[in-house]
Amino acid sequence: MALGDQFNPPVHDLYNAVYYSFVVLTTIGFGDILPVTYTARLFTVSVAVLGITSFLGAITTFI
Repeated sequence: MALGDQFNPPVHDLYNAVYYSFVVLTTIGFGDILPVTYTARLFTVSVAVLGITSFLGAITTFI
């Protein structure tokens, strides 16, 4: 929510912040909330990498 004004549409409530983080973390990427600035894009990339890393870690644990 700290970067809320850097998205289109702006993210100003907890529901939208959690929704956006979940969509990016699971690498679904609906595209209804878009990062506009470089800082928001960097945040989005870092959350996506975290999601992929978590998924691969879970797969490795099960194998």
